[in-house]
Amino acid sequence: MIVTEPCRARGYPPAVAGRAVTAVFGLAAYNGQEHLAESIESLLTQTRDDLAIVVVDDASRDGTADVARRYVELDPRVSYERNDRQLGLVRNWRRALRLATERFPDAPYFAWASDHDVWHPRWLETMAAELDAHPEAVLAYPLGVRIDDFGSEYPTRERPFGTEGIADPAERVRRTARDMTAAGEMIYGLMRREALVRAGEYPLVVLADRLQLLRLAVEGEFRQVRRRLWYRRYRAGVAMTNRRQRAAAFPGGAPLVAYLPWWLTHPVTFGRGRLGVVVLRESVRTAWERARERGRRKRRWRRRDRRDRLRRLLGRKAVPAAPPPPDPGPPQLDPGILEELPPDATVGVDLLARHPDEVARRLYESGVETLYVVERESPELRAALARRYWLRDVWVPAEGATGRKPDPVTGPVPRPEGAWRHVVGRRRLVS
Repeated sequence: MIVTEPCRARGYPPAVAGRAVTAVFGLAAYNGQEHLAESIESLLTQTRDDLAIVVVDDASRDGTADVARRYVELDPRVSYERNDRQLGLVRNWRRALRLATERFPDAPYFAWASDHDVWHPRWLETMAAELDAHPEAVLAYPLGVRIDDFGSEYPTRERPFGTEGIADPAERVRRTARDMTAAGEMIYGLMRREALVRAGEYPLVVLADRLQLLRLAVEGEFRQVRRRLWYRRYRAGVAMTNRRQRAAAFPGGAPLVAYLPWWLTHPVTFGRGRLGVVVLRESVRTAWERARERGRRKRRWRRRDRRDRLRRLLGRKAVPAAPPPPDPGPPQLDPGILEELPPDATVGVDLLARHPDEVARRLYESGVETLYVVERESPELRAALARRYWLRDVWVPAEGATGRKPDPVTGPVPRPEGAWRHVVGRRRLVS
């Protein structure tokens, strides 16, 4: 079963045609050759194409430069800069914003981009429409979805947060410091560039994204669009720790201030008198509550582990295995995914007949941009599609499944061969 989207005619952005660019993406890259091509292509294939991409390579030691230069030659909307030496994550983000401002001083919107995440084709169209409709807002961001190295989705819970309708800057800062739970997703939203510049340069502290968003909250409202339009890639087993952040932000060695508690350094760096006191109070409270929650979670999982060990020691009497249930057939298309496909989508069949490579080639050559496949997982099918389409496995929990769901700490997401899969494919610009 497959849903396909016919290819749209693409025009070059206003920057190339002599008109103004609306949004600039500052893409900070470092040793990102594995996923950089998919990230750039997900931006180049936005439904709203009045954009520019400034790739800033932080002295990568892999093939990042080769990948970036390939897209510079392919599309004039892409430019590439390489640092003479490694600056670290924070300083590279700063340089990305400075270069974007110098090259496109009239662009009203800016967004940071990464060398491994993926943007839905309607991301820019939707975020820009939100900011256009609400001039009091300085940030618009969607719901995020976590994916593993292979593009499979982890089960992701929605984390709603916004400051819509709050006119008082002190209350916006308080609400942000108190209730913000997804700073790592919000910082990749679409921002008003002038407000971001007024907020100040990206801070040289641990959890810098959180502090930058607190500064931006002074300038205006945050609006969340309740649609899954951004896919954040997690490498299995890589924990988001302060130690890892220090290594990424300060390659030459972190200063002593980076080892102090974030709830102390953030208010001091934030300053601003009365607002700084608000940040201090709410940061201390948030740090305390998060520590308590981590402790509760660890105790909960320790209790479960003890129960599991006890059951194994008791050695329950084996019972005859039940016969396998009858094959229920292919699952239905996920209506949530169908809503994100364009209204002019066409429906076809027989993609997985007997010649998947030939059918995939014909779909690609005929200009089909988006595939949504519900079929049995097989290496042959995946290889045929992956040569011409970027693939993402939609998280659909198995019926009757129990136990702990996969997460980035224990991932990647299991992909048993022969199981029914929901796969979204996005046409490659370079196959």
